[in-house]
Amino acid sequence: MLGEEVTIESNRDGGERFSLRLTRVGRRGDIRNISALPDSGTAVRVSLKNSVVDSIRPLGELVRVYAPMPPIRWK
Repeated sequence: MLGEEVTIESNRDGGERFSLRLTRVGRRGDIRNISALPDSGTAVRVSLKNSVVDSIRPLGELVRVYAPMPPIRWK
């Protein structure tokens, strides 16, 4: 597993907000109701192990190589 922990928070506009936390392969996840936000949306957070962070540190540069984007002009 690349991460120490995976957390997913999600809700629909005006609905309940849920948080799912996964810590290890083969373990039960923890799902909870949390205070809702005014907007809808989903956030996924992955806490990476230090060894993984070191191996993907140049990720920003690699993305530009494999998925080039045209330059953006800011006004």
